[in-house]
Amino acid sequence: MRHQAKFICAVVALCFVFLASKNVNADPVTLTITNPIQVGTIGSVLTFTGSLTNVAAPTVTIVSDNFNGLPGTLTFDDTPFVINFLGQSIAGGSTLGPLSLFTVTIEAGAAPGVYNGVFSVLFDSDGGMGQETNFQTFTVTVQPETQVPEPMTLLLLGSGLAGMVSLKLAKRRT
Repeated sequence: MRHQAKFICAVVALCFVFLASKNVNADPVTLTITNPIQVGTIGSVLTFTGSLTNVAAPTVTIVSDNFNGLPGTLTFDDTPFVINFLGQSIAGGSTLGPLSLFTVTIEAGAAPGVYNGVFSVLFDSDGGMGQETNFQTFTVTVQPETQVPEPMTLLLLGSGLAGMVSLKLAKRRT
């Protein structure tokens, strides 16, 4: 009796492992952002590049992208994705890229700090429509602008120094 119970438990466990493995699917298409951390100041346009790898059959077709996470003072533009990736087919075992994925423009009024966003890609295959790749986090660090002195400020500083030097020379003569 004991051996039968052990045998039944082993068969049930194997069935569970077999059924569970059918429901667990790795992402067939992997997104990699090659430069996920970038730094800039107001007015900078940061270009993020990446690649898509189809790790196994079947061939997939890239249909869209998905993005979220940045404040309004950082403008996200996925035109490079549309040009380089949208509508492209990637055969099993192939990689598309690295190519430009998107840009982020640091607009006036952006506060210095670190901002994170998330980007992913949607694709169609025999496995279904609108499947999504892994999510990739990217970081934009906005640095404060360095103040450059105006030419008149430098002229005023220079004339003040020249005046101090001339006073010092005049005192030496007397």
